[in-house]
Amino acid sequence: MFYADRVQETTTTTGTSTLVLAGAVASYQAFSAAFTNGDTVRYAIVFGTDWEVGTGVYSAGTLARVTVYGSSNAGAKVVFAAGTKNVWCDLPASALSALGGGASKAALYRDASGHVACSTVFSIDDPGSTVAIVADNNSVPLTITNYAPSTNGVNMMLRKARGTLALPTKALSGDSLGGFSGRGYYEDAGAGFGPATASSFKFLAEEDFTSTTGGTSYVVNLTKKGGTTTSEVFKITSNGYLTLSGKTASSGSTGLVRYTAAAHTAQTASTEVIDWWIDGNATLQFATGAITTQRQNLIQARTYSAVGASVITTAATLVIDKAPVAGTNVTITNAYALWVQDGTSRFDDGIIIGTTTAFVWSRNAAGTGLVPMLMSDASDRVSLGDTAADYFRVTPGGGDGRLVVSGECVYDVGSGQNHSLRSGAVTCLAVGNLGNTATDQRNAITTDLAVVSQYLSAAKSTTLTTGVATNFTFLVNASEVWEIEVTGNVICGTGGAQFGLDCPASATLEGQFTWATTSSTAFATVAMVAINTAYGAASVSSGSPGRPFTLKALVTVAATGGSIALRLYSVTAGQTSTLGAKAHFKARRAVAV
Repeated sequence: MFYADRVQETTTTTGTSTLVLAGAVASYQAFSAAFTNGDTVRYAIVFGTDWEVGTGVYSAGTLARVTVYGSSNAGAKVVFAAGTKNVWCDLPASALSALGGGASKAALYRDASGHVACSTVFSIDDPGSTVAIVADNNSVPLTITNYAPSTNGVNMMLRKARGTLALPTKALSGDSLGGFSGRGYYEDAGAGFGPATASSFKFLAEEDFTSTTGGTSYVVNLTKKGGTTTSEVFKITSNGYLTLSGKTASSGSTGLVRYTAAAHTAQTASTEVIDWWIDGNATLQFATGAITTQRQNLIQARTYSAVGASVITTAATLVIDKAPVAGTNVTITNAYALWVQDGTSRFDDGIIIGTTTAFVWSRNAAGTGLVPMLMSDASDRVSLGDTAADYFRVTPGGGDGRLVVSGECVYDVGSGQNHSLRSGAVTCLAVGNLGNTATDQRNAITTDLAVVSQYLSAAKSTTLTTGVATNFTFLVNASEVWEIEVTGNVICGTGGAQFGLDCPASATLEGQFTWATTSSTAFATVAMVAINTAYGAASVSSGSPGRPFTLKALVTVAATGGSIALRLYSVTAGQTSTLGAKAHFKARRAVAV
């Protein structure tokens, strides 16, 4: 609101239109001399018995009548008749009443202590006006005190409307409803208070205002050290969501949040005290529909970069430095750095337990899942899973190196795989999967002073004179002697069938092969004196169930171990020779006495 002394002009405007000013009255100045375009002024108009007092806006020799405080037309705009009227800059009684506190004192006055005091409701209802409080060497330039018999305290009301005083419109989403800002004085570059974008906290509209909707948020904007740009660092939304936004820094600590716990004393006995409590114990309801992933709390990882080649030895997204520490007069029975009280815990990538690689889970070679990779300490090592050489290894650093399993232990050997447990070069336990047919995946087991006993679950056939390995096989070590016996039935063509023992190259063989020639009562016998050689022949063809046979041999293994296997041959190429089902294979490890 603007005022000026001795401003009065005439006008011949009629009706309720904007006044066209006709020039200054003698001894007064024109509105154009005192005001500029757009200034809001208070005015009075007189024409005979008609009068009007109000607020108007001056512009280029005109005065728009905006708000009427009083008039001869019952407080409304006067419909002026033709003729010359006088209009001047006025100070209405309604404006003075805001400063008056009644007959005894004004609304604003200086009290006995020299303070500016308010004796009644005081308002400044003046578009474009500002109130400035300037204090010289006073740390508290403004104090507001409220004395009331109720719980009410001092409240400050900040209001926002779009439009004008005469025609206000609703506040819109994103509008600042009010706030407080702070600026400091600088002496260089012209001096003044800055920066232009002051640090502030504001109340913002989150939606267009209506009589039933008025969502708001609270925002804090700060200016970064070493700059003049202000941006949002803290926000609380209408739903109570809290957002902290870090400021970009080129040096120094950039920690966004730091909580320093207080050293509490004399807490209530036998009562838990929690420093940080994130209470998610509430129902979150969705509309009907599938959700692929729902995470209640999420910590996203940082990306670290450097101007030049650099190494960060250890980096972590979340660190817990240690378990709770027992102080004076306290004993902690169970101290955990991390405790998941209930529910399944899931780790989608590697896990390392211990600074010396005590236990590791990592992705397999195909990247399709996690496998246990390594368990170790300073002395002992156990390797598991997707390693270059071993799928399971125990390397004891001391003691007797025992592997102890309590309860049932199932050792499942894959097709075509051989596994052994050794003491030095001597096999204590060997497991070998025969895997020669889809229907027969039986395992041979070899132990020190062991007995191997196997039977054929399905017939085995060949038409090759070079023979084919049967499912009867097992592992042996160097410097071992094995006693072998095979019994069963053989079905063959007119050329006959033969058997032999495949043995390690260092082995020697002695024994005999006996088979039925024409019937179950006529048998022939041939001595077995060499390994990897075919023995025996049926002179005539046989039908099911075939001719019985017996193979007995003693195999002496010298410098090199390996496997012993029974081989079936066809004497005549193209004729089928078949080892019948239920054939029996036995082997005993013999010890010289």
